[in-house]
Amino acid sequence: MRERGSILATPSATEAAMISPCSAPAGSWSHSSNSSRTPGRVDGEVDLLLAAEHLDVCGAELRVDSAPDAECALAVRVPGWAGEVAVSVNGQRLDAGPDAHGYLVIRRCWRPGDVLIWSTDIRPRLTYPDRRIDAVRGTAAVERGPLVYCFEQAGQPDGTSVEDLALDQPAALSERAGTLPGIGPTVTIEAAAQRLRPTSHRGIPFFPEPDVATAGSPVAAVAIPYFQWDNRDGRAMRVWLPLTGPAGPATTEHPAAGRDAPPTDIE
Repeated sequence: MRERGSILATPSATEAAMISPCSAPAGSWSHSSNSSRTPGRVDGEVDLLLAAEHLDVCGAELRVDSAPDAECALAVRVPGWAGEVAVSVNGQRLDAGPDAHGYLVIRRCWRPGDVLIWSTDIRPRLTYPDRRIDAVRGTAAVERGPLVYCFEQAGQPDGTSVEDLALDQPAALSERAGTLPGIGPTVTIEAAAQRLRPTSHRGIPFFPEPDVATAGSPVAAVAIPYFQWDNRDGRAMRVWLPLTGPAGPATTEHPAAGRDAPPTDIE
């Protein structure tokens, strides 16, 4: 038997994520992405499930089946990589965002049937290192949602070495869902880049004059999720690529067919 003042939420999408209630009157706190039902206490018993979908956006949907009469809070952990967050309750957009600790906190008198939805964009983006990190100063990496991407030699156009790639600035990024031999289903990202002319220096890689990269020809550099690398031919891979100019905002293009287009074989 449930105690008076309980909240019960059920999933309404295909992938569930856990709500981790805390034993405090402040509310119930959502952290992880595992399908689970966890008891806790918020002015009574709490038993919550969070449903999430990961397409062009990442987010979650919480549906309330039963709730206490008193006002209580639900706190959802918004990942640090998230950009602008959209929040709605029962289809009504809320002017709310994560607090200084990264939590989206909604306090209200919840009723059975209430639906809380939050989402954030997971379009590809560039990430830049702190200038004090000598090894990667003047470079950028590609990320999509929570995933870091990398540029494998196996995925680059013929005649293009990953050692001679430099990302255009501002960067133009496009994504494509499909299947790669040896990797399987994936989402690749193409980044507008330059294929620099190979260096003419030989021997010890230190010179009496600057090793200035000579502009070459435009090329689409192809990146795959980092966790999927080294499943093809074992050649070189890079996460950080140099930039052709000062860092600037990236622009993202989506496939014309839209996010619901079926995956295709990627050549």
